[in-house]
Amino acid sequence: MRAHAARLNSGFTRSTPGARRRSNSDRERAALEWTEAITRVADTHVPDEVFTRVRVHFDEPQLVALTFAAVVINSFNRLAISFRVPAGTYQPQPVHA
Repeated sequence: MRAHAARLNSGFTRSTPGARRRSNSDRERAALEWTEAITRVADTHVPDEVFTRVRVHFDEPQLVALTFAAVVINSFNRLAISFRVPAGTYQPQPVHA
């Protein structure tokens, strides 16, 4: 997630090769900083300054939703890493009724 956050903070998009650079809004940067801080909670302990910046842009229900989204993604990543699942290999199976 750190590399992705760095790309987003730099204004690069993943849409098409040679796409124009764009700057992220203050809200987007606050969301990225928040998700990075909670992803690295053992290192960062989620600094008060990060919380203060993100609260300017997100009310409590929005911040809860953003936090849970990051927690779920981090959990999936931890499971995939723990079970040695190579990135990009997941293929959903059809559901049988």
